[in-house]
Amino acid sequence: MSETIPLLQLENISMTYSGTEVLHSISLSVRKGEFLTLLGPSGCGKTTTLRIIAGLAQQTSGRVLLDGKDISQLPPEKREVNTVFQSYALFPHMSVEKNIAYGLRLRRTPAAEIKARVAEMLSLIRLPEYGKRMPSELSGGQRQRVAIARALILRPRVLLLDEPLGALDLQLRRQMQQELKEIQKEVGITFIYITHDQEEALNMSDTIAVMNAGRFEQIGSPSEVYESPKTLFTAGFIGQSNLLECSVKAAENGVVSLEMDGEALPAMPNRFDFRAGDRVRLVLRSERIKCCAEKPDGFSIPVTLSALRYAGSSMRAILTTGQGREITALGHEPARLAGMEGKTVYIAFDADEACLVPDKKDVDEK
Repeated sequence: MSETIPLLQLENISMTYSGTEVLHSISLSVRKGEFLTLLGPSGCGKTTTLRIIAGLAQQTSGRVLLDGKDISQLPPEKREVNTVFQSYALFPHMSVEKNIAYGLRLRRTPAAEIKARVAEMLSLIRLPEYGKRMPSELSGGQRQRVAIARALILRPRVLLLDEPLGALDLQLRRQMQQELKEIQKEVGITFIYITHDQEEALNMSDTIAVMNAGRFEQIGSPSEVYESPKTLFTAGFIGQSNLLECSVKAAENGVVSLEMDGEALPAMPNRFDFRAGDRVRLVLRSERIKCCAEKPDGFSIPVTLSALRYAGSSMRAILTTGQGREITALGHEPARLAGMEGKTVYIAFDADEACLVPDKKDVDEK
């Protein structure tokens, strides 16, 4: 196989349920060894996409390619693809080692090979002494690791994971994120992972495909979708952002001049070929807003400190402009404003830590 051919491709996949189109001609390319996450809210089409790849659902149109070969009509067991579900789906009457070995037994793999590969999997998931235990004797994280081992022992080309950590508590979920990424690196298998948790996607993925209403809003690295969102939806869904309505006063030499409620804002790169008069959104991450009790030198916007709230490892400031816009700042800096609720304070930001998106959902970056 040529290295230029992606391992897995979706070509113009559409899916219709009861007359309603739930996937709108989506296309996707996944490299060998890549950890790709489908990220989006409930009902956006993530699980439907995964089921089509697995062969558990049949698309209305389009093709699924593996190594450049059309597998759209193959049954699930012929696709070299395995799936791990959130529910674990372990057999309660079988020990850990028998659960892991189940697929190999169905394939009538020789007993000696089964024993060796089960031992390999137990070592991979850091449970070498747990083979004789029953699922009821394991923690949630341990059961999930066993479910992953049961899928990996069949040596699939692609492993699909449908919100596998969703049933775990926050601390265990974060621990499992790291362990799952380490397992993926060790085995070198392509992972396609589903989640609605943006932190999970940012922490684990090589590539994130942001989904919304049956379409891909943006596909890119974690830093690309966070730092340079292409659509209003991506900007609002990823991270904690202020999406501020602005107008373009001038556009020339690849730079735009902006105005918000009569206040001139720092010039910004013109990624979308904006023109004078266009309405745009300034994407300003809450943790990147500078808060000052006194007016600083250079650019700043006067605002009223409406509320200051404790947020665990940081403070959250709720700020209101003179025109009634609410802006949220998050971090350690807002703590400097303690005792100033109801008073005028100042905010600022670096232009290279903000970005602009069209004030609508369906404009491609130019």
